[in-house]
Amino acid sequence: MTKNKTYIKTLIVLSFVFLASCTPIAKIIYGIKNFETYVPNDKRVEYYKPYFETTDNKVNIYAFKSWEGIQATFDSVGIPRVFLHNILNDSVYVLNCHEDMLYDIEEINKNNFKDILLANKKEFINLKNIIDTSAILTYTEKEIRKNNKWKVYLVNGTFMGKTLRKKALPVTNILKGIEELIIVDVSIDGEKPKK
Repeated sequence: MTKNKTYIKTLIVLSFVFLASCTPIAKIIYGIKNFETYVPNDKRVEYYKPYFETTDNKVNIYAFKSWEGIQATFDSVGIPRVFLHNILNDSVYVLNCHEDMLYDIEEINKNNFKDILLANKKEFINLKNIIDTSAILTYTEKEIRKNNKWKVYLVNGTFMGKTLRKKALPVTNILKGIEELIIVDVSIDGEKPKK
């Protein structure tokens, strides 16, 4: 019995050390910065510019009015997330930022959805509800729409770093038929209030 207790205690300690040490490693590998609650709009637009500077699709960038919207996003959607909403047939797919997004986008362009995950509809509906109730539009680019088939929802944060941003670039640079890019930045718009 004491052997089992020792084993369990060792397992708990090792799990704690592993979890505690993963965060710095992930920060180094992905270039993740410390989370900033308040982000000025010019910094936000500059961070997301590579997603839309070479495309002519409509772009909307949202941030949050308060911490409650950020918390709701963490609780019910998660980040980073990329949803592809096919507005012609109302199907929704989700791309994993830790997999080869370029391959996924190339397969989608070939109409091969065999390895592409259908999104959890509840998670996608939660995101749309959060945008409607807790987010504010902070930037719009190119109002003209071309009657294409994809609305791309990118849920991210400026703190996620350049490596993850680069991994997700094929979504807007290579995906054919984007009608609109909707970026949900997990931050509060503006400067931190002075006490």
